[in-house]
Amino acid sequence: MGVYAYSRNVLDYIPAEATFEASQLVQELLRRGEQIRGFNFDGTWLDIGRYEEYGRAIEIFEKERQRFLPED
Repeated sequence: MGVYAYSRNVLDYIPAEATFEASQLVQELLRRGEQIRGFNFDGTWLDIGRYEEYGRAIEIFEKERQRFLPED
C-alpha cells in the first residue's frame, strides 16, 4: 500500500472502457519497459480507507497532536 505518483504519459496505458487498478497499471508499465521507482517512507502510515484504521488514525492524532502539528 502506498501513494502512487505518475507522469501524465501513463494515461496512454489506461484503457478507456474498463476497470483498471493501480497494480495493473504498474504491471503494464513494467511489461513495456517503463521505469518504475519506489521510495521508502519511515513515518506514520495508516490506510484510512478502512473504517477501523480511520478510527485508529483519529485516536493516534488526538494523542500525538504535537507530533503531527508542531508549533513554530
